[in-house]
Amino acid sequence: MAGYSSLRSLAILAALLCAGMWVFPAAAATFEGVVVGPDGEPVEDAQVFIEPGVEHSLRQTETDASGRFVFEDVPGGRIGLFAVADDASFGGKTVTALPGAEEAGLRVRLAEPATVQGRVRDADGAVVSEARITRVALLQEDKVGIPLAKLRAFGFSEPASDGEGRFQLPNMPEGVELALKVGHPSYAQTSVMDVHAGMQPVEVRLQRGVLVQGEVVTRGDERPVANALVRFASAEPPHDTALAQTNYQGGFAVRLNPGGYVFRADGEAYASPSWQQVLLPDDRSQIQVKLQVAGKGRIEGAVRDARTESPVAGVRLILESGGQQAEAVRTGSDGTFQIAAVEGENVLRLDQAPGYLQPSTSAYRVNVRENDTTELPTFWLAPLPDYRVTVVDDNEERVPEAVITMARPAQLGWHIADESGVVNLEFSQLSQGVPIGVAYHPTRPLGALFTLHERQEEALIQLSPLREIRGEVVNAQGRGLEGLVTGVAYTAGEDEGQPVLLGQTVSGTDGGAVFPGTPEGAALSLLAQDAEGQFGRSDAFRSGEVSGAVEVRVEEGREGVSVIGETFALEDMPPLNEAAREMSDFAGPWVAVFAEPAEAAMLAESLARLREVYSGHEVRFVLVAPDEHGWPEEGYAGPVFEGEAPGTASAYLVDGEGTVVYETLGLPSPPAIQRLLEAD
Repeated sequence: MAGYSSLRSLAILAALLCAGMWVFPAAAATFEGVVVGPDGEPVEDAQVFIEPGVEHSLRQTETDASGRFVFEDVPGGRIGLFAVADDASFGGKTVTALPGAEEAGLRVRLAEPATVQGRVRDADGAVVSEARITRVALLQEDKVGIPLAKLRAFGFSEPASDGEGRFQLPNMPEGVELALKVGHPSYAQTSVMDVHAGMQPVEVRLQRGVLVQGEVVTRGDERPVANALVRFASAEPPHDTALAQTNYQGGFAVRLNPGGYVFRADGEAYASPSWQQVLLPDDRSQIQVKLQVAGKGRIEGAVRDARTESPVAGVRLILESGGQQAEAVRTGSDGTFQIAAVEGENVLRLDQAPGYLQPSTSAYRVNVRENDTTELPTFWLAPLPDYRVTVVDDNEERVPEAVITMARPAQLGWHIADESGVVNLEFSQLSQGVPIGVAYHPTRPLGALFTLHERQEEALIQLSPLREIRGEVVNAQGRGLEGLVTGVAYTAGEDEGQPVLLGQTVSGTDGGAVFPGTPEGAALSLLAQDAEGQFGRSDAFRSGEVSGAVEVRVEEGREGVSVIGETFALEDMPPLNEAAREMSDFAGPWVAVFAEPAEAAMLAESLARLREVYSGHEVRFVLVAPDEHGWPEEGYAGPVFEGEAPGTASAYLVDGEGTVVYETLGLPSPPAIQRLLEAD
């Protein structure tokens, strides 16, 4: 099983690398921005660099008196942008640029400089001299890599360990988490995580690793290929990358730590058809690999809006060679794309087009010839429809403030009907299939599961009584498991085996799980998962036909925490605004939703909608957000507290006595809120 897991990780990594290797048309972008110092003031004469990929050289410029910089003719794709100045640290960000676009308003902030100190040793504890710190990743909000080895060409010194194994790394941003890449010709390249400038010295341990020797030859006649760049990427986070270059005989050598890797070769005229996989065992000192490459041709084409005939920028296409993903491409600002492909049969597939339907012809099979260009027919895209949904109750009366939650594409917030029961739904993309959602009456136990077909712009949804479903999460011995995330899922006929999640809760102390409002007649199953990813799924059932609890077995499930029936200690959480301080006198029920920093703003907006729907009821909707995220924002009227969730769930429904009556993840459903109001 360990080998299978490693191979699966390698396959996933290869797909991710293809997704990240964007190839763009020849048209270039422009970067324009400003560098500011620790005090927020513009910095003159700061050195600014761009790195268009780890295999490419750096470009450099300097800021003017107003701190501004400009780079023209920037190749499209993911670009590392970073700067450094006297008496300031490195700082930067990674920018994704479309060809022909102007990336204006870029802002690079430098911090107070600090030094990373450390020592390099081998596996036996002996010091290692001349180990080079080749790259540093700044793991801030805008992550970026600083290629110290490449900076030597601009007068910087590449830090290296001395005769006692010690090294110093200056100009690092104080307080920012760093990752170091350390190289030495006699040891495997190593990444060191969780490094902070100005704190305790870093201990680096280098291993001899596995010596990977290989050759790159042409496909068919197997002629050696000189000066080909061979790239290895580790299957384990942080997905470390190592590069090697072939000599005049097509050979190369690189030392790597044991584990799984994907690798490929690239050159001026040749490239590997796709990523190859290799597992380096820890009981081998060396291993031989062989890469075949083929000559390159080029595929080009365009993507346009079928309604306006205008170009569509940023559309992602996938190149497949030999049945595997090889590269990815996005259209430029003029809607065109160009991509290098190896000679022979390839498939180019349109993958993502936000705001558009998938075209009837979304892939072309292309026979590429070396040094030739193949022009594809234009991909014509029809815009996604805006859906107008009318919700009526069991008496065919329209339902003002009816609630719609979308299960596919999954969305965090609620859609609320207007006074005539009408909801307008818009989606940026429908890559997973037709939209699927649930419509609820805001105050009665009525609901309906619905699907919207691609070209069906209007729909009528009639609500019917909902049913309560009970589940039981157990381990291999049949014992109930507490605190596992448990969901009820719908399996559409065309999506057999790919359930669409309709609602979630957390299993209680006896393993029980309750779903108070489930649409009747739908083909459903219950899912359960623990914190380590161990998963279970029940047999399929229909909500109108099941009696008793539905069992979900998670063989070796690890228990979490449920607080159903316990007191919710709101008074232990510091209030962050006036509305929260007023909660000390509130005796009614409330809903507490815990937000991750990235979700706080979106959840606040969603809770504001819930307050509107239930404004006639004595219920409060509470946001619990990290204080360091800057909450609460001005203008947000709901109560905000600081704290951590008491259990596995992220949302808790609490009655007037302060007792938790229901747990869920994300926003609670209207039936769960109705259950709370009835309990109070």
